[in-house]
Amino acid sequence: MKINKKDNIIEVEGQKTGKNYSYEYVLPTLEVINKRVSNFINNHKGMSDIDIVGFTSLGYPLNEIKIGNGPKDLFIVGGTHSNEIIAVDVISQFLEHFDEFDSSLLNDVTIHIIPIQNPEGYRVLDSLMTEVNGYIERNALDLEEFCHDYYINYRTDDLIFKSFKEMNKFMTDENFIVHYRDYIINNEAYGRLHENNALPRLNKQFPYLQEDGEALMLTFDQAILRIDPTLPLDKYLYNVRTIIMDTINKLDLNNKHDIALKIYLEMLSSSLVKPLTLINLNTITKLHQNQLKQVSMNAYNTLKNEIEEEIKDDPKLKIDFEKSYLFTCTEKQAHTIMVQFASNIIDGVNLNGNTPYSPGIDAIRSGNEVYDSRGPLSNIRNYSKEGPLGSSIPDERKAFGIINEENIDFVNENKILLSLLNKSMESDTYGGCILCHGTGGLLYYKPNEELTKNNYLNIIESNEDLVDSMQNAIDGSIEDLDPERYEMLMLKGKHYYSKRQEADKTGFGDFLRSKFPKVIMYENSVMGGNPFSPYGDKENYVRTVNCFLKAIEAACKNVSLVKKNTDEVLTK
Repeated sequence: MKINKKDNIIEVEGQKTGKNYSYEYVLPTLEVINKRVSNFINNHKGMSDIDIVGFTSLGYPLNEIKIGNGPKDLFIVGGTHSNEIIAVDVISQFLEHFDEFDSSLLNDVTIHIIPIQNPEGYRVLDSLMTEVNGYIERNALDLEEFCHDYYINYRTDDLIFKSFKEMNKFMTDENFIVHYRDYIINNEAYGRLHENNALPRLNKQFPYLQEDGEALMLTFDQAILRIDPTLPLDKYLYNVRTIIMDTINKLDLNNKHDIALKIYLEMLSSSLVKPLTLINLNTITKLHQNQLKQVSMNAYNTLKNEIEEEIKDDPKLKIDFEKSYLFTCTEKQAHTIMVQFASNIIDGVNLNGNTPYSPGIDAIRSGNEVYDSRGPLSNIRNYSKEGPLGSSIPDERKAFGIINEENIDFVNENKILLSLLNKSMESDTYGGCILCHGTGGLLYYKPNEELTKNNYLNIIESNEDLVDSMQNAIDGSIEDLDPERYEMLMLKGKHYYSKRQEADKTGFGDFLRSKFPKVIMYENSVMGGNPFSPYGDKENYVRTVNCFLKAIEAACKNVSLVKKNTDEVLTK
């Protein structure tokens, strides 16, 4: 795919259709999003409107953009996890390029867009994005390069942390060699980490000298697996460390990918020293967090000062915020709170966590709300002293399962969305809901069977029908933009975006899939690592935006085929 970039505009020509596409390539700050929304409303008067449909607990408004007046409603929701900024970006790009949309579909469909469902959390990310923009400008950097560095750092951290977490399970076992070999060969998570393109050198072959003096071209893992597993542990570890150092010596340290691999290999080498001990993951400094250290502190101070100014005449909010973790944390903790907002699903009003279907960690009941052991799942404010934020989707092994829905009260943001969908169902106008998230290139459509009871099959058939239409449109988009990539995927029997056959109990998204037909959770960018990674490759950004535009149009076509809702669903 050939692209041209002029200032902050990316231009690309479709290979099949010859159509030119032009996209603004900037971080989606609130200023950028509000400008795109405002331009859309001003340019499409008579067919669109914008209303406030509710408020967060801190009084932040939730906006809904309504387009058209067809008999079926399609809801598009972004900004649920505020660190997944690409989801908000593609929605605003959809508005920016709405003239390319098949407007005849509006005879059958009314589109309802909530661009940012979590405005409190997005406010925090806005401060970070604004600071990154300033940092890039002050240092004459390139946005793509900064974000690609973040992507490499994020993926390196991912590899280091997850690899060593798995290795800790057998580090001190007397059969370490057997476990280590099995881990390299069979561990699915380890394999996926090696396949990600942030560390391509893990799959590169290097010449390794054998005992007979000949060099074999092998990957690092293949070289490790050629070591005699019957050796005593100390000799085996010596050989592994020798291969590690040999590999490091072959790396090009002018290449950022090789530098990332060097960091991983050096840490691996330092851990494989006899006697083997557990690796303390808490002492591992994360590269992507270090990259954001300066900008995160500046963003934190700016955010805190702005909020203090905004609430000085509001006694109730002033009392609330004076208790807030945002206002009481130390400087070190302040950096942590910002980078956690940025890099993890540990964000804002936890729209996944505060539901009866959330996995949660050590969840307890308190009144009508579900709490994490570290405090209320909240947003800018948080009363926890042990950690700044609650976790949204923790380790499955710590899941507490489903708790009784009775007397559970959702956060305001989820109440508002649920109310809109219920109202649409009751008026027999409901047609579908697309929940837009960040990274992974996945289309979730199948709710947990335990939640759906007797209406499970009806919902699955309906959801799969919608997701297939979206996936086919995405494939067509890739064929147009990038025919070689499309042909490669088709030869392998793959799609650019994957359908997720099964979904675990993922909180409110799964709750919606269990209650309503045609609910799809759309993970936008295949380039993972929130929030900045999707911007680390302009081609990835173009594909992400264009795929979304085509997928939404396909969703509207699918909804428009349904003149009357015939699905029987549970609508409490």
